[in-house]
Amino acid sequence: MAILACLVGNAPAASAAGEGEPAATKDPYDLSLNVAGSVALAGRVEEATSLQDAYFKIWVQPNQNIRKNIEKGAEVQRLLLPDSAVTAEGDKFAVTVDPKHLSDKYISINGLVSLEIEVYLPGVDKASWTTASVRLRNKKGDTKTRWADAKQTSAHAAEQRSIPAAGPAEVTMDLRNLPKQVQSLANAENGSTPTGEFSALSAMKIAVEEKPAWATIGKGYPTRDGSSWMTFSQGSEASYGAASSYSGTQGSFEASGSTSISSSTNFSWDEHHEDREYRVGLKYTRYRHLNKDGIELYQTWEASGHTGGSEARLIHEHPDWLVKTGGDLKCAPVDTGTWDRSKSDQKAFSLGAGVSFASLGFGLSVERQYSESSALFYKTTPTANYLCGNDGTPAEASQVAQYATGKIEDVQHRQCPANFEWPEAKEVKTKEPPTETFLNYAENTAHGWTGGDSTYSVKMPDGRRLWLFSDTFLGPINDDGTRPVSAPFVRQSFVIQDGSSLSTVTAGTPTAPQTIMVPPEVNRNHDQDKRWYWLGDGFIADVDGEKRLQVIYHEWHKFGDGGWDFRLENMVVATFALDDLTSPIDVNPIPSDADVQWGAAILPAAESGDGYTYVYGIDDAPYNKEMRIARVPGSDISDTSKWQFLDQLNNAWMRGESEGTNVLTGVANEFSVTPWRGAFVLISQDSTEAFSNRIRMWFSCAPADPFGYWSGHDEVYRMPETGPWGSYGDPDIFAYNAHVHNSMTSGDRHTLSYNVNSFDSTVGPEGAHYRDPSIYKPRFISFRIVPGTGASASEFTTQKPGSSAASQGGANQQDPRCTVCMGVPR
Repeated sequence: MAILACLVGNAPAASAAGEGEPAATKDPYDLSLNVAGSVALAGRVEEATSLQDAYFKIWVQPNQNIRKNIEKGAEVQRLLLPDSAVTAEGDKFAVTVDPKHLSDKYISINGLVSLEIEVYLPGVDKASWTTASVRLRNKKGDTKTRWADAKQTSAHAAEQRSIPAAGPAEVTMDLRNLPKQVQSLANAENGSTPTGEFSALSAMKIAVEEKPAWATIGKGYPTRDGSSWMTFSQGSEASYGAASSYSGTQGSFEASGSTSISSSTNFSWDEHHEDREYRVGLKYTRYRHLNKDGIELYQTWEASGHTGGSEARLIHEHPDWLVKTGGDLKCAPVDTGTWDRSKSDQKAFSLGAGVSFASLGFGLSVERQYSESSALFYKTTPTANYLCGNDGTPAEASQVAQYATGKIEDVQHRQCPANFEWPEAKEVKTKEPPTETFLNYAENTAHGWTGGDSTYSVKMPDGRRLWLFSDTFLGPINDDGTRPVSAPFVRQSFVIQDGSSLSTVTAGTPTAPQTIMVPPEVNRNHDQDKRWYWLGDGFIADVDGEKRLQVIYHEWHKFGDGGWDFRLENMVVATFALDDLTSPIDVNPIPSDADVQWGAAILPAAESGDGYTYVYGIDDAPYNKEMRIARVPGSDISDTSKWQFLDQLNNAWMRGESEGTNVLTGVANEFSVTPWRGAFVLISQDSTEAFSNRIRMWFSCAPADPFGYWSGHDEVYRMPETGPWGSYGDPDIFAYNAHVHNSMTSGDRHTLSYNVNSFDSTVGPEGAHYRDPSIYKPRFISFRIVPGTGASASEFTTQKPGSSAASQGGANQQDPRCTVCMGVPR
């Protein structure tokens, strides 16, 4: 069962009243109750056939200034309304409050009055509690709903719709079982006790403890060269969720009602070009509710006031509801300049879990109305001239985001060189350098790299080679060749190769290594198994006249207990000074509203031939992964407002990421694009099969022209380690992330690496990664790319490759366990 409570305004009289008698009113929200007096709240007990035998208590709480200063252990001095304040009929009830009887002690700023409602149904031995706020229009007795104020609508005529009448606020709350001791007392009373002394309803409310919380009262999603900011001035209101528990234990609290609080502080946030959530600090108080015998009935958490703190927290999860325009009524063009979502009585900003309790493990709702004192602003420009709403046009939506749209220019296709012959791979050699260099290093290092994946590489300006790894095991290795369970583990590392010499770079110290990059909200020493960065491709960029290393990092969030229960949440570009790779000098977010994993490969401007750096991404799936392409003028990719996105369907470069299109099916999460004889070759593991052991080759005349392949001549190599028929004879072994290292190319001979891993997540001597450290290391092969002979146009295709019946496949090919299968499962 649940109580559905509706805050209502003063209803019209049902019939004329005699001299001095209160007018009978009829609930205007179809509750069909004839009530004498000023209706402050009406509700319904769902699934109940009758409230005739129910017991109610209606409390008026002290105003917010008093509640904010109640000390631990003190009783909350509430006003109990008389039994006659409640009228029940069937499954409906209404509460009347005569404001003339309320002193200033119970009225907050802007006339807000906070009510608590208790109900007990003896027939089922269940009770419920909720809280809700109403507002006084004046002291004569009129009330109104929280958001019923008449406000001027926004002046953006192109975005207007008809504006519906404001309706009541509603809260829903499940009925709960009473504590057994209370049930016994209540049954013994057998309904013969006055409500005020009934054991199943509270007689005292005691403050127990306080906890800080953050409440998100707005979100800004700017794009390109646009920006957002917000104001929440003195007197602005928000409604913050409450929670209750009839068992009193931490994990048993559930949302139940809300309390509106007016701000006594002027909050104003600066202009931001990144996605931000605007948060205010709250103080929440936990209360014990005791019956007349001093027995605890239930506990509640309720917002007791603002703390005066505020922040504009950086976020990266561009909202799922942000869709591109083109007949979709959620988006509309706006004039350049400043746009505000303020003078409108449309949908309030609301978040189901907008109040964050870091220490309590649950979230509560936030709702605030847009107004002149509680407004969201956007700066719009010619390149950021669309706004979108999540549940309506921008002028009426509860959330608003900025959207970049517009074509920059047509794609300029290139012709392949004269007498161009399609490429094919020949003369494959295995265990190529630097295989032995890494094996020897891993066997002999005391604190350095002993295993890792991703395995990107960058040639440094001084001629050294930098290897980039994601999940990394560090030394030492035991004398018997096993890995100690105590082996240090970091989420990324660099290894510098100078000839045959290797050295490992991490944060921290050699004896206490730490991960180089951690998400900003993560405690470096404790939370890296919940949120972490894995790296994508990197390159040497020209940044303000300096040579810098730039690497794309992907933030992953572990959401379940399984080794592969993680998902991509954010991306950043990290810039490093070459003389200190232990920490970046700059980190810039990559806002994404298309769920594309950027950085699968990077083709620097020095290799692209047209002055652009090309960034390749993946629209991910367990298999049949699809590629997207972005480009950036020059070689600094940290300013994502300069990124351009390929719309291959319309042959155009676009400003908005959402306007890009998928361009190739069958590539993996990591691959490479390599210049070859005036054209470009793409090397990747085949993702048309789950856990395929095949590495394939595609080619194109330009970095962003359609990539195709020579049917029957596109296979480079089959990775022999994978699956039950592989060299390990282990169904848990799989291989992945094949890519060429461009800086190691010599003539037509190219070197590629791929990674090998195990699904065995055991942390212990019998675990695959500890029993046999040889598994989790890159393999290096080399091969020649040569012009093919005898090719015909009918054999060239841009369609996804077909599966090969001869493929051995990989581990559990028919039942993929993961979409992004990399890293060490933990």
